[in-house]
Amino acid sequence: MGGFVGIRVAARHPERIRSLVLIGLSIRRVSRADLLQIDVLGSMVRASRRLGPVGTAIRRRVTEQVMRNMLGTTFMSDPERADDRETWRQRFSATVVPEAMPMLREVFGHRATHQSCSPR
Repeated sequence: MGGFVGIRVAARHPERIRSLVLIGLSIRRVSRADLLQIDVLGSMVRASRRLGPVGTAIRRRVTEQVMRNMLGTTFMSDPERADDRETWRQRFSATVVPEAMPMLREVFGHRATHQSCSPR
């Protein structure tokens, strides 16, 4: 996601960027289904604070979905990566908070996501 954010910043604010190095970047259009998933997950997380133990379960479920989306099935199913998964689970669960949802929508759902980010 960092490379994607770098491209967006460079495209929107070229005066702030002297150079940009992108390595191993995979960028694609965000599908409507992915945007819907982001919105649904965001709604769940926003509602979770008011739901006590149920909210905790919701945030845990959202964390697992984020991990599957970002880390892939091979990583998620490899028994030898259990410790790594737990490390990432803790990192992701710390960011699955209502305050993070507008950032996710901005990064993945903004109309500019579907426009070219080529230099001017």
